[in-house]
Amino acid sequence: MKKFLPLLFSCFFLASEVLIAQGTESFSNLNASGSTYESGSYTGDNLDTWTYSRARTPSASYSITGTSIGFADSGTRNVSSNSGINGVGDITFSIRSYFTGGNASNRAIEVFVAGVSRGSFTLAAMGAVQTHTISSINEEGNVVIQFSSTGTRQIVLDDVSWTESVGALPVALTSFE
Repeated sequence: MKKFLPLLFSCFFLASEVLIAQGTESFSNLNASGSTYESGSYTGDNLDTWTYSRARTPSASYSITGTSIGFADSGTRNVSSNSGINGVGDITFSIRSYFTGGNASNRAIEVFVAGVSRGSFTLAAMGAVQTHTISSINEEGNVVIQFSSTGTRQIVLDDVSWTESVGALPVALTSFE
């Protein structure tokens, strides 16, 4: 029993870390208008605050999964939140075109973690959903994740998820002796 308790505790500790090891944002709580671009904030999937600028809730025909966030075609257009204490390892998200006019090459999104650009992605085709993953970011601590629309036409973002930083992985306990 003496050796079993440390193992049981370690398993519980690791299981609890896995449950909070990542973050997600589905934009299902987004409170932005469906008719005008605006700035505001709302409580996201992980009870964190997301802040947005020049954004709105797209109609169902432009959403990716359920509710998405759509960005205007000019001005400062972004959405951001903190990652949580485990930082960011990898980040995945989906984008697609919003409204017609222009072409796919006019629609781009840039991803920042802790104020550093981690990649910019331009749409390859109109109407098609594109999913991107940025690997090996490994930024520790409670850092800001930001998505900025950088193209000259509207774009939709959805299905954001991130893993914890590799440096945030828990160390298993081997003994209480």
